[in-house]
Amino acid sequence: MLDKGDDVTLNASQTNHELTYEEREREIERGDGEVLLLVDEDNEKSGIHYRQYKMASDGKVTYLFIRIRSHVQTILVPQPSNDPNDPLNWASWKKHVLLVLVAFGGWNADFASGVGIPSLLLQGAEWGITPTHVNDSGNLGILMLGVGGIFWIPVIHYWGRAPVFFYTQIIGTFMTLGCALAPNFAGFYGFRALQTFFLTSGQCMGLAVIKDMFFFHELARKINLYILIFYASPYLGPQLAGWVIYGVNEWRPVFWMSFAWGAMVVILTILFFDETYYTRENPYPRPPYSQKRRLLELVGYYGFIEPRRPVGASYGRLLAVIIKPVVIPVMLFFSMTFMWAIVVDFLDLFNGRGST
Repeated sequence: MLDKGDDVTLNASQTNHELTYEEREREIERGDGEVLLLVDEDNEKSGIHYRQYKMASDGKVTYLFIRIRSHVQTILVPQPSNDPNDPLNWASWKKHVLLVLVAFGGWNADFASGVGIPSLLLQGAEWGITPTHVNDSGNLGILMLGVGGIFWIPVIHYWGRAPVFFYTQIIGTFMTLGCALAPNFAGFYGFRALQTFFLTSGQCMGLAVIKDMFFFHELARKINLYILIFYASPYLGPQLAGWVIYGVNEWRPVFWMSFAWGAMVVILTILFFDETYYTRENPYPRPPYSQKRRLLELVGYYGFIEPRRPVGASYGRLLAVIIKPVVIPVMLFFSMTFMWAIVVDFLDLFNGRGST
């Protein structure tokens, strides 16, 4: 809500007051310095006429009250359209199923990467190389997590969220299967790089999917839920893998465990995932919702025929974000937190408190 001005409410009875320019235009919310919704009133001889906005309390169109400090109603930002295909109008259960599903996809990448940590000693013994040499595959996998994140972000803007998530989860899951079946280190090394490169799509598109479906006042809580789910994977992956290795004294079952998780995500994607990309300013008329239409979205059909963000603009958007000053401190913070988790896992492993 607005926090500007006194605790007063303008209403249609104030016909004798001539509104100034500042009073005619009010910024409802700001996000990262950007005006999210502008409230304006027209001062005519008959009185003040208000634009109508949808409120979060009941979703119905009601008249907007200006300059309210106390919480009465939350204006929906962005304003949803009347199109049932608009993700903002989807049922709450559908929104939360997709939120959890994309979080499971984000979990998949770091979980698949982390399960390899307790496997180093047994892999080295099997292939006749040192654990440090085996760990080169893990280092490459972590590098490809970053490379994949940069690669997939523009693609989800010009092709769509659904096809990118669908295909990358399938390919990444089969790369995990390749890790479990790899007969030698060379094959394992290649599969690990491709595995994390594809699976990281779930991490880089999570915020975009959440913003597509939820309103501004809901974002903080939904992002926290998303982060809570998939940020547990770098910690639980090595721990669960260590328990498996301790029980069976083999390294391949941990990758079968990771493959099972990936297969579950693929099945849930086929059953539930829907395209969340939607342009309210110029929406492309899509057929009414049906399973056929959802599956066509999933395989990327509408991503080719529906005009979305141009390819150049998609990559330009990424560059514009990267050069913002706030990005470097955030990257340093997350690199430190993830580095600390990895260091602890390795110390536990080599001090004999992990999988040995």
